[in-house]
Amino acid sequence: LVGFEARVNINDLEAKVKSHVVELETCLQQIRLAVRHYNTVKDISSNIPDESRTIISLRDKVVTLIKELVSNSLVIEELPSAILKKDTKFAATLRLLVGGHFGIKMNLPEVTCTLVSFPQIQDILSGEVAPNETGCGDILNGSNVMEHHPSTNSVKLFIKKLMLKKYTRASSADKAGEERYGLCFTSTLSLHLVEEQSITLCAISPSLALIVHTRQIALAEATVIWDNSFCRNGEKPVEEVTWGQLGTVLSAWFKMQTGRGLSDNN
Repeated sequence: LVGFEARVNINDLEAKVKSHVVELETCLQQIRLAVRHYNTVKDISSNIPDESRTIISLRDKVVTLIKELVSNSLVIEELPSAILKKDTKFAATLRLLVGGHFGIKMNLPEVTCTLVSFPQIQDILSGEVAPNETGCGDILNGSNVMEHHPSTNSVKLFIKKLMLKKYTRASSADKAGEERYGLCFTSTLSLHLVEEQSITLCAISPSLALIVHTRQIALAEATVIWDNSFCRNGEKPVEEVTWGQLGTVLSAWFKMQTGRGLSDNN
């Protein structure tokens, strides 16, 4: 939930991902050496068994694992507010968990931020629409190139002057503040593994609410708390929960605002 304490330490998560990256890079390097060695021996002698299919199959599996890891490595590290107001600046921090590996530090990706409605989020997650082919609003300063930090081999992006300029409402039936939106951050990477590989990266924020006037904040907060607590991105909102579940969520929200949770009497 945007604004709540993170459940996962982002540095620990990046370290774990990078450990898998090193293993996959080592595997790919050894397979390349095996291919060269096999081709050299094959040229010298025709009496060795044909193992080329096995080697190529293993190489393709490693490349597939690398592509899957990289395509899921773009994460939103920080998004200060779950409520966006038109023509008001906001910031976001993103991180690429694979860091500068696979030559990424030499060709840093450009990330584009787009506002998407709840139906569009569903289409993206189901694969019906490419993440860079949809949107319902204009974000000022929405395209930025990520930065490489040599000391940690991390690749990050901090954008501090994003601004929602205009948007198209997803439903005229709901009040402003009740509609669900999200920020979709997309990028395309070109990696040379065996041949040139184009990989699409996508990270979608938890549910956001949009407001025009400050009097809509309370309704927007209720929407955000409910959606981000009781359903995942792209899921239809639940209609009801137990008092115990709601009490736990309200206590966490209260603690975030005041420094202490709700008591049993509360």
